[in-house]
Formats: sequence, structure tokens, C-alpha cells
Amino acid sequence: MTNTNVINIPIQAPAQKYSITLSVGDIGLLWSIVGAVVFIAGIAAAAIRFRTWLDGRIGEQLRGGDVVGRLALLVKPDMIFDMRASVLADRGAASLIKPDGIHVTMGAPFPNTKLPVEIRIECVRHLAVPPLLTALNADAVTITTKRGSNFDWLYMIHYAMAGDCDADYTHRYRLEVF
Repeated sequence: MTNTNVINIPIQAPAQKYSITLSVGDIGLLWSIVGAVVFIAGIAAAAIRFRTWLDGRIGEQLRGGDVVGRLALLVKPDMIFDMRASVLADRGAASLIKPDGIHVTMGAPFPNTKLPVEIRIECVRHLAVPPLLTALNADAVTITTKRGSNFDWLYMIHYAMAGDCDADYTHRYRLEVF
């Protein structure tokens, strides 16, 4: 009985005669391997295409200022306020301070001057590290910090030198939360 599914391919070599015999089952295995390689290449191409699409979408969102602005509020919240406790600019820090939670005490560190000498900040939750308070005016000051009652932080302002300014001059401060 002869097998009709066998293909004999004679190969002539100079000194010997070789033949390769392929059966239908061997060709099926070969097609399975080729199919698996094509399938894996398709998955890899789809993954690369998806990553390129995702990078493009992220780039579009970052070019718009809305996402960057929201991220800035989460990463490094700060605010600018003046000696009347008016918030001039808020970049996320106001959410950590109680409403009407900025209290400025005026004093006379120099004769004939009324300047802020203490600022109390009432926070809505515990902050392990005191927020950084920086004076934005031209005065040379040292600001010391201590914890107050509840979640409050007290900032004592010590003046080494104060600028000569009129009575309408408004001292401003930047509060940065870490």
C-alpha cells in the first residue's frame, strides 16, 4: 500500500543522493508555526499602535492649560494674600485653610509704624510640616513658626529693616503648602 500524502523531493549531491519526505501533517505544523508568528507580530503591532495613540492623546491634554493647572493645584498648592487677609491669588492652598482662616495682628516694631507682626493660619486638617510663609514686600524680615491650637500655625514676623512706605502700602505674603 502506498501513501498518497507523501511528496518525495529528490536532491542531488555530488557524491550522495538525498531525499526529503514531507507529509500532510508536517505541512500543517509548518502553517501553525507561521500563523503563530503572524499572530504575535499582529499583537506587537497593535500594542505599538495603541501606545502611539495614547501618547498623542496625553500630549493633546498637556498642551491644553486646564490639565496642567489642575495638576499644579495638587502638586504644590500656594496662595498670595495681603495684610488685610484678602486672598489675591489661589493655586490650591485655600482648600486647606478654613474660610476666614487668615488672621493678621498689627504691631509697631519701629516707632511710628504699623506693620504685621503675627499671622495665624487656621488649617482644615493636620499639616505635619508648617506651610512656608514668605514676605513679598521689600522689608528685611525673619519669620518664625510654631504650632497653635487645633490645626493652626502661628507665624511671628521679626523686622530687621522696613521700607519707608506710605500708610496705604499693602504688605503681601505667599503661603506655600508642602
